[in-house]
Amino acid sequence: MNSPESTDAARNDEQAAGLWRGDAGGLKLDARRALVQLLKGPVLDGMRMPVIWKALLESEDLIRSRLNDLFLDLVIDREQLFAFTRQADTDSVKAPILLKRKPLNYIETYLFLFLRLRLSSAEGRGERAVIGLDEIREHLADIAGRNRDAVGFERHLAGAVTKADHFGVLRRLKSGEDAFEISPVLKMLMTAELVEQVKDYYEGRAVKPGEAAAEIPAGIENDESEDDEDDAEDME
Repeated sequence: MNSPESTDAARNDEQAAGLWRGDAGGLKLDARRALVQLLKGPVLDGMRMPVIWKALLESEDLIRSRLNDLFLDLVIDREQLFAFTRQADTDSVKAPILLKRKPLNYIETYLFLFLRLRLSSAEGRGERAVIGLDEIREHLADIAGRNRDAVGFERHLAGAVTKADHFGVLRRLKSGEDAFEISPVLKMLMTAELVEQVKDYYEGRAVKPGEAAAEIPAGIENDESEDDEDDAEDME
């Protein structure tokens, strides 16, 4: 029976040569998959994608260099096991914008704000930030208003939760399909300054669930193209 070390060595040997005829790339297969996931975004979650997370750490310098060539920065949190890219601050250098973003809608942004506050509260108590779907529903109902369309509200609720999962903000617990842990990645996506801006915007305001959040302060954005769950599973 092969040991984990020998299995990893064999995998590395297989990836050392060109992957196809004429391949001029310098990264191994799993490192390339990590690079692709970072470019697709929004997050490379090390808990969900352990194989390419390991490859990212092993080839960090090369991957960071590839991203810098595209005017992108690499952000890694080794403790919480997540990484993502953001547009590099190029100062006076006029750089093309590669990452195409669009704002979250009103309900999605409100959910992110609620989760961010819950995360801060739990960390202040030294606890895990665990939350159930019913509690999320209750708080989103407050902003949607009493006269909301029930069917439409549930659709927007499901969409907002799916978006949070897509960002790696919510990690579903194995104990139940309606229980989640709020990931610390949210602190990187939503800074304390942005939290205050969004809180000020929401004070005393209620809208329909589908209303766009065009005037909400910029800072939380959604990738133009959605990740497929199958892609994530393939990279595990």
